[in-house]
Amino acid sequence: MNKIAKPLVVFVAAGSLAFMAFAIALTAGGPDWDVISKSESFTRDFVLTVSTGEQTTYAVRHRRSDQQVSSSPVLAEVVVAALQRQAQDLQTQVQQIQQETERKAPLVPEITRLKEQDEKALAARSQALEQELTNLRTRESQMLAAQAEKAAETQSVMQVVVERRNEGFRMKNLLELLRTDAYVAQVQKKALDDELIRLKENVRRLEKRNQQLKKTISTTYDQDKVSSNP
Repeated sequence: MNKIAKPLVVFVAAGSLAFMAFAIALTAGGPDWDVISKSESFTRDFVLTVSTGEQTTYAVRHRRSDQQVSSSPVLAEVVVAALQRQAQDLQTQVQQIQQETERKAPLVPEITRLKEQDEKALAARSQALEQELTNLRTRESQMLAAQAEKAAETQSVMQVVVERRNEGFRMKNLLELLRTDAYVAQVQKKALDDELIRLKENVRRLEKRNQQLKKTISTTYDQDKVSSNP
């Protein structure tokens, strides 16, 4: 901090002195006060107002504090007063920076020591985080491998499920065919049963007819025998 503050103080002081020398040189050589009052370095810190009437009056107000710096019918007077205020502000800033630097100078060794400790702690933390990141990457690789294995197992199970489902469809179709065949067999069995009943009835009628014929033939034979033996 001390290394940075000292060059900053020197830079601000040099700039202030250079600006004051420039202002004095312009005053001695007859500067263009209207151009200076409209320059960026002037309007950044001051506001110039012009009051017209019987006599033109110029007034300069500090932009940040809103305080009036000077008022005069001569433009050069108010511009010079504003430049002097600007130089004083710069000098005040230089003094504040010097005081702040002197106040914080005793803290530099402690800050340096804490900075070294922080750097060591950050290095250790960074190493721990790198190790943790490596472990996480290893776990991620393992999880991806396990996920791929599970995906393969799932694919295999799904294939089995598809095969079982197709087998179920085939069994269902086969069952429908068996039901159809059973129905046809049942119809055929009923037709065969009806045919068997019809055949049995025909056999019964034929047997009855046969008995009747036998009886008729026997009676005729007996009659013929009686007739042949008078």
